[in-house]
Amino acid sequence: MKKKEISIYYLITIIFFIFIYIIQPIIENHIKIITIVSILLVVGIYYAVKQIKKLRINYKDIVLIIMILGILIRVMYIIYTPITERQHDVYSINDQGHLGYIYTIYQTGKLPDTNSIQFYHPPLFHLIAAGWLKVNDLFNVGLDRSIEGIQIITAIFSSLIMLVAYRIVEKIEIRNIYKILIMAVMAFHPTFIILAGSINNDVLMILLSFYIILYLIKWNDDPNIKNTIILAIITGCAVMTKVSGAIMAVPIMYTFIKRIFEVYKVEKKNLLRLLGKFLLFGVISLPLGLWHPMRNLIMFNQKIGWVLLPAEGLYVGQYSIFERFLSISFKELFGYTYCAIPGDHNIFSYIVKTSILGEFTYNNGIGVYVSLFKIINLIIISMTIICIFILLKKIKKNNNNSFITEILLITFFINIVSYYNFNIQYPYICTMDFRYIVPTIFTGIVAVCVVLDEFIKNDIIKELIEYMIILFCILSFTFFFII
Repeated sequence: MKKKEISIYYLITIIFFIFIYIIQPIIENHIKIITIVSILLVVGIYYAVKQIKKLRINYKDIVLIIMILGILIRVMYIIYTPITERQHDVYSINDQGHLGYIYTIYQTGKLPDTNSIQFYHPPLFHLIAAGWLKVNDLFNVGLDRSIEGIQIITAIFSSLIMLVAYRIVEKIEIRNIYKILIMAVMAFHPTFIILAGSINNDVLMILLSFYIILYLIKWNDDPNIKNTIILAIITGCAVMTKVSGAIMAVPIMYTFIKRIFEVYKVEKKNLLRLLGKFLLFGVISLPLGLWHPMRNLIMFNQKIGWVLLPAEGLYVGQYSIFERFLSISFKELFGYTYCAIPGDHNIFSYIVKTSILGEFTYNNGIGVYVSLFKIINLIIISMTIICIFILLKKIKKNNNNSFITEILLITFFINIVSYYNFNIQYPYICTMDFRYIVPTIFTGIVAVCVVLDEFIKNDIIKELIEYMIILFCILSFTFFFII
């Protein structure tokens, strides 16, 4: 994808969401019907144009359609979902949740003078959202509507994750059918759609993590000053969004150390220049990422990396290591439709549920549908774990994609290690939420598709896995029409 095309896609996506925001009062009462009609029109018109011009539909056409449908699903979701539903730690403008954080910056033009509740977080997302409210003021938009409209920003971020994922996928040498499957998962996975309406800092941090992966690949191909600066800015901004963004330092360090050894073997005289780039990276990324934690350390004696302890009623530390981490509770998974808070304590069962449902409840009339969805998700997750270990074993044979595969595997494992460590340090039900390891969706599905393309020779097994992924995407796509 050329730079000009990338810029056009980004611009069109942003303009489209702004347009939706303007016409929202007209379409919101019939949004599901309008979305279905829009989907039929998009697919029908695209197919008709191809037929008229006598052009074959190629995989890029299919990917484009998939991404358009992904954007339409996100639009539909944020319009019928108010900011009072399916949120994490948002609360009201008068409380010290994420919305209060945004409102404080909007009202005062400065950061909160306390680190209480959610005010301890780094402020990048909240600054952007407060800026959105200020822009709305310029057009005399009412405060209630502009606050509701913060979902436009989060939906844009969620949609951009798709576009960045596509840019990464384009660098992976696998057959087009697998690129399509990866993009279908990225477009329709429920987590990304729920995040589109979540007005906290999660979705921006996830987007920036994807950008870090992309620019690590670009930097590895060409470690010039420009790529170094961009990578440093993105990394600093990820930590300025959420301190947990710092875990992406691990794949970055791996890439840098790997390059040191490569340069040392071939051209030692360039080592000093390379170290200069590392210094440039640190000079940019460290102040960007650490200024707010240092501010909180100085002003409030808040330790770097500190997190707010959840309510005592969510504590699950009384359960054994086996019950929490080393087994799967099918009772928790299928004994009731949605998450039981408090009640659940088995981490694997919770991952299976929250990776498609979040920590939320939906229409109780779709229990059978949700049970099927959970079964398929359990199979997909189990399959992903198997493919991850196959790829680990055969990574040296994966010559064409070896660096990208290594970076994605490191990202996968550092997310998992960080997640388990988080749950050991803070044994609460809310810390088990899948939203803390969302990048594993992408790293996992890429691992599955690389293994299918390169290492599995049995056609029956390949087709079964492919159809399972397709079924998962269909269930995901239809889920948001029936809740």
